[in-house]
Amino acid sequence: MDQVWFEMSDIRRAKLATAVWIPLRAVQNIERTGKYGFVGFKEDFFGTGSVAVPVENKDAAIQLGWDSVGIAHNHAGYVEDGRYIPADVYVSHGGNFVGVNLVLDQRGSGGEKSEWHLHQDFVTTLGLKRDGDIWVRPDEDYIEVARMIRASDGSKSRLEVRASHLRDYLCARGMGLIVTSYRDRSEIVQDASHILWPNDHVEDKGDHERWAGRKMAIHEGGEP
Repeated sequence: MDQVWFEMSDIRRAKLATAVWIPLRAVQNIERTGKYGFVGFKEDFFGTGSVAVPVENKDAAIQLGWDSVGIAHNHAGYVEDGRYIPADVYVSHGGNFVGVNLVLDQRGSGGEKSEWHLHQDFVTTLGLKRDGDIWVRPDEDYIEVARMIRASDGSKSRLEVRASHLRDYLCARGMGLIVTSYRDRSEIVQDASHILWPNDHVEDKGDHERWAGRKMAIHEGGEP
C-alpha cells in the first residue's frame, strides 16, 4: 500500500459528532490477509470502547484514554471496599465520577466467544425490539436504531447505534458519551522503500488524538 493509506488522513478527518451511526464497541478486523510475520501480511484493525458519563464530569471524563475505556475490559459485577458495583456501572480511577457502560461485554467460558449486550435501559426506554442483529423502533415505522455487525466467523465485530436516538437518550439522562478508539494499519513487504518517513518514524498529535507511523525491519516470523 502507498504511504497515504498508512497515514489515515481519511480516518482522521472523520468526526463522530457528525456521524449518522456511533460505534459503542468494536473489535473489528476490517481487513486481514496473509500470516503475521511473513511477506504478504496486511491488516486494518479498528477497536472502540465507550462509556456514558454525567455532563458535569466532562472535564475529568475527557482525560480517559484507551487503557481506561478500551476493549481490554470485560464487564461483570464486583465487590470493592465492601460495596457491590453492578456490571453496567463504570467507576473512574480514583472514584471521581460514575458512568454507564451502554454495551456490556460478557466474557465467554472456556473457548466460547464473549456476548455483547446492549444496555436494557437504552432498549426499553427507546422502545426497541430486537430482530436478529438489529434493534428497531416500532413507534417510528420500525426504523433501525441499533445494529450488530459480525465477522465472517460469526463473532461480534461492531455494535453501533443511530446518533439521533443516542443523543436524545443521553440528553434525557444529562450525560455525554466518551469514545476511545484505536486503529492499526500494517503490512509486511519485501521492499518498503516507498515509505518515506524521516528516520523511519513519524508522529503527529492533535486534540485528543495521536497518530504514529513506523517502518522497521523484521526477521521472518515477526521479531524485530
